[in-house]
Amino acid sequence: MGQERVDRERARLLDELQAAVESVMTATRSGERHRALAGRAGQDLTRGEAQTLARIVKHGPLRVSGLAEMLDADRSLASRQVEALVRAGLAERVPDPTDGRATLVSATLRGKRLTTAIRRQWAQAMGEAVTDWPTADVELLTGLLQSFGSSLLGAMESTAHEANHDEDK
Repeated sequence: MGQERVDRERARLLDELQAAVESVMTATRSGERHRALAGRAGQDLTRGEAQTLARIVKHGPLRVSGLAEMLDADRSLASRQVEALVRAGLAERVPDPTDGRATLVSATLRGKRLTTAIRRQWAQAMGEAVTDWPTADVELLTGLLQSFGSSLLGAMESTAHEANHDEDK
């Protein structure tokens, strides 16, 4: 009976964890919020464009197909987002040195600076959210989120690997 109670308590806590993560995701996934923060950083960008630019800054130069895979989007959507970033002067297409027929996308200096400015805006917004928290609590939350993010990513990758392995059977 004791183990059953522990299992129910753990299930309840996991439900609460899922609800808390969902709340954080809702707060950070708002397209309106992304646009406002990008605007404060100096450029009107959609959430998708900001995320695309951030991936290009972090992983570029890269092909649009690789970018689409990272974004979990189809190639045409990634291509449209890249085109908007190129028109805005935040990204550029350069020849792929390994394949003369292909192009790579890289961030311009302006795109890199904007990404840094947007990250600062997000940090400022988060700082406002925890302004009354003791520093020790902010440090604790940061460490726990880093651990949780790594563990969740590992569990999700493992689940995806198992699902792909099951499909091969």
